[in-house]
Amino acid sequence: MKNALYWFLVGASLIFISCSTSRTYPPSPKKINYYRKKITDNPSFAQNLNLNRLEENERQAFTYLQAKNFENVGNAEAACDRYKYLAEDKSFPNAQLALIKSLKVCDYLTLNVVLLWNTSLKKIEPAFNKLFLKNSIDVALKKGQFKYYVEFSLAYINYLDTKEQKEKYLLKVRKRVFNNEYQYRTKELLKKVN
Repeated sequence: MKNALYWFLVGASLIFISCSTSRTYPPSPKKINYYRKKITDNPSFAQNLNLNRLEENERQAFTYLQAKNFENVGNAEAACDRYKYLAEDKSFPNAQLALIKSLKVCDYLTLNVVLLWNTSLKKIEPAFNKLFLKNSIDVALKKGQFKYYVEFSLAYINYLDTKEQKEKYLLKVRKRVFNNEYQYRTKELLKKVN
């Protein structure tokens, strides 16, 4: 009986451990700086590196640094691929940040963007909110989604410091919006700021 209980607990423990979806921790700052330097200084470094031999957290950090580098040099397609990959990796602690950054570099279909805004990006971590709003404003304007453009813009003014900046920003938003309903909302908010 004791033997059966022992094996039951061992089996249950193994199942519990294998089913956990814990997040990874970042590699050491020394390792991150090493990868950052190698990625920027030597473009062929990534081709020669076997990602399968890296620890999971090192692979994630490397992929994120690579995506940032591609974004900085203007290779939006490569940056998009990496950000999307990381966004789908639920063990990556900054998966939501990767998804938010993908808004800037990926050319999503309008339907996909609206779907993201209403599902995966419905609840944003506070630390990422300003970047989310900024990227979403740009995408909404580019895709002609004025409802979302106004909604995100109205939330974004909370991140502006002075009354003058808020007024200037709201006037810019108001000029870009053609729909009277949205112009009215920005006009009312402009009155409240004054």
